[in-house]
Amino acid sequence: MIFNTKNITEKEKAINYFQKLIEKDKIIELKEKKYKRGLSANALYWLWLGFLEDKTGNDKKDLHEFYKSEFIGITTKKILGKIIIIQPTTTDKNSKEFSYYMHKVKYHAFHFFSEILPEPKDLGFDEFYEIYKHTIYEK
Repeated sequence: MIFNTKNITEKEKAINYFQKLIEKDKIIELKEKKYKRGLSANALYWLWLGFLEDKTGNDKKDLHEFYKSEFIGITTKKILGKIIIIQPTTTDKNSKEFSYYMHKVKYHAFHFFSEILPEPKDLGFDEFYEIYKHTIYEK
């Protein structure tokens, strides 16, 4: 059975049901139903950028460019005698590298804006997701 424990009536029903099972010496398995459990790292990243856009007033795409240049770095290459700026990208990062990049973004947000960027396992993430889910960037 599924009970929404945010609802007082359902919470009481869950407690009563659980108590009855305990009294009957039943084997019980409890699972917390996670919202958006399979949120991809990329979707989470854009969720964070949407939040930071709201908090800083900077466009999330501009924040994306800022973080790429800050944490991946801009490179230059000489082509046909002309120096070309090579823009950094996150698309070629493997999951470990992208996770490390996101860690840097999270650290920056905390130290420069005093904002904590939540992860799906964190308490309160569901509410955060509901508020900022519209900011997830779709290419």
